[in-house]
Amino acid sequence: MGHGGEYGLASEGVLTFTEIGKYTNFYNLPIFVTATCEFSRYDNPELTSAGEKILLHPHGGGIAMFTTTRIAFAHSNEIVNRNLIRTTFGENHTSKVRFGDIIKMSKNLCGYGVYKENFTLLGDPALSLAIPEYNVVTDKILLDTTNITGDTIYNSNVITVKGHISDKNGNLQDWFNGKIYPKVFDKPIMITTLANDPSLSYPANFYLQQGLLFQGNSTVKNGEFEFSFFAPRDIKFGQGYGKIIYYAKNNDFDARGVADSLIIKNNGINDLPDFTGPDIHIYMEDLKFKEGGETSANPLMIAFLHDTSGINAYGIGIGHEIVGILDGDGDVNNPVYLNQYFIQDSNKCTAGKVTYKFTGLSYGMHKFSLSAWDLLNNNSEKEISFNVKALRIWIWEASIISLTL
Repeated sequence: MGHGGEYGLASEGVLTFTEIGKYTNFYNLPIFVTATCEFSRYDNPELTSAGEKILLHPHGGGIAMFTTTRIAFAHSNEIVNRNLIRTTFGENHTSKVRFGDIIKMSKNLCGYGVYKENFTLLGDPALSLAIPEYNVVTDKILLDTTNITGDTIYNSNVITVKGHISDKNGNLQDWFNGKIYPKVFDKPIMITTLANDPSLSYPANFYLQQGLLFQGNSTVKNGEFEFSFFAPRDIKFGQGYGKIIYYAKNNDFDARGVADSLIIKNNGINDLPDFTGPDIHIYMEDLKFKEGGETSANPLMIAFLHDTSGINAYGIGIGHEIVGILDGDGDVNNPVYLNQYFIQDSNKCTAGKVTYKFTGLSYGMHKFSLSAWDLLNNNSEKEISFNVKALRIWIWEASIISLTL
């Protein structure tokens, strides 16, 4: 919701033709919901609007758009948008709600005087959202791998979560065998907008729950799952509600769920006798690599990390990132942040792997160092040397032999 037009979103250039042209999300197409003036005007033969470009992009963009084609007003925009959310994600709705039905029901819910004629669907009205058909249910939260069940997560503790996959009626789906991908979030924090334009805007407060405490994967067997994670030392002080969001899948179906009634608390206590950082093992190209060995100019870096207190791949604490530096001090001002390349080992909360591909390295010897932290704020660093070999091009003189028949 906001200002915009045929050329993009907002006078600040939040989204323009340039950004749209760079989309490469062909296999992950979202729905765009835009309530802004004529963003998707499609009856101007002299201009392909920003909304049309998103829909027609050959390498990405969106699967469909709930969007506007003429002047829009904030009051009507809010009503239409709330109706869209209510219709799409309301109670008893499933992935079978089709795009055409969503726009029809949303506009029919609008009262008299709501300017809704400019809202339209660009896309296939017979398509429906890829909302999982099954639910993920949390059964128990165990503290410190004991059988003590609770709803409070304290810092510096090992937490075990047990649950199951169910249908919409709460029945266990014991045929479901696959993987589950949980994310655990800290308490919401209040953020205040900057009021960048004092003449037109004012500071506004809103809550955002973005502090990631754990992200992993585990096995679902006969519809049931269990995973453990280490609650970081640097959970935000105070007490509030955290949440776990789940996504699970097998070959044919998927499931989703949330547990948002658990309490996250930092009691300031940390009496664990751990003062050692993660174990780090680095390889280049493959696991047969030896220190100082040869690589191509585009080597793949592979690093295995392990720590009984977990790996901090979430940026918890200032400067506590997984960081790589190529060629020491010469590149110290241009580090490579590797958090997003970390993948937790399946069914483990103590180990994971980082892979990162370098491109276009110069020939000769190089050094690469990697620094990582555990969740008790212990640090380790490991360095490896490798030799980028020059590509040898062999030119063979070819002889032409004529055969006379």
